Amino acid sequence: MCSFMADIKILIEAKDYFNSRNIINISVLDIGCGRGLYWKDVYSRIKISKIIGVDIKSDEDLRIDWQDQSFIQTFKEIKDDVNFEFVQSDIVKFVSETTSKFDLIVCFQILSLLEKKSAKLLLSDLKSILCKSGLIALCIPNEQFEIRTVEGVPYFVMNKFNLSSEEFRDFVEEYKIIFHFEKNKYHWALLSCT
Repeated sequence: MCSFMADIKILIEAKDYFNSRNIINISVLDIGCGRGLYWKDVYSRIKISKIIGVDIKSDEDLRIDWQDQSFIQTFKEIKDDVNFEFVQSDIVKFVSETTSKFDLIVCFQILSLLEKKSAKLLLSDLKSILCKSGLIALCIPNEQFEIRTVEGVPYFVMNKFNLSSEEFRDFVEEYKIIFHFEKNKYHWALLSCT
């Protein structure tokens, strides 16, 4: 299973969680959204009222980096009445300044780009913008270095920390783990405050 398929798997698990609690029209924050391509496969399965994608790069930079594909372009291609917004911001700043609450916060392969202490603080701060019955969909590597291929070109991602299974559970200790699996050098989890 590639990480893209695992992204989709964890979001389907989130959908099942919300459906089992009759929570519909969820609000989503996608941290480090990049192109948000997984939403093409998942959007029709999850009833979303609004999605905000936050990335440190501008949507134009994402479009250039990804050969004319950006977060905004992805949602235009869904061809649905999607209520979406793209915000160029540092995520720590965004979390501290937003007054919005979200049912689902998606944080795939972003926390490990921060120093471990900063990542843990950010994860803790996400509670302030998570709805009472909300979830955090999280992906953190369990390996220090990663080689990815994008459009056939290999490149390195330097993760500032990695977590064994036990370390992962300690890292997310203030949350309840709803769902967790390890695959392809990553921890995938759904976390809840309740």
